[in-house]
Amino acid sequence: MNPMRFFFDRCCPQRLAAIIDAYEDTHSIRHFSDDNRFVQDTPDVDWISVLAADDPAWMVVSMDAHILKKPIERKALEESGLKFFLLGSGWMHMPMHEKA
Repeated sequence: MNPMRFFFDRCCPQRLAAIIDAYEDTHSIRHFSDDNRFVQDTPDVDWISVLAADDPAWMVVSMDAHILKKPIERKALEESGLKFFLLGSGWMHMPMHEKA
């Protein structure tokens, strides 16, 4: 199996990415706040384009449903070629160990 890279955006708890990373031996896990290329207020279209240029590609995990409702951000995602996983609102109310 080829290793994959998962990028958790700033709407996902940093702790969630850290827990998954602690258990994961094959795949790379990174949280937005752990990537020194970005500051907290980096616009979505900017970090999306940076991740799209990385090789191998990232798979983005998000809890930000609004990103798909904003035309500019949605277009950036669609054109980026990144795989995008949106964790719905039910995930927000789950205990951390269940999310992981």
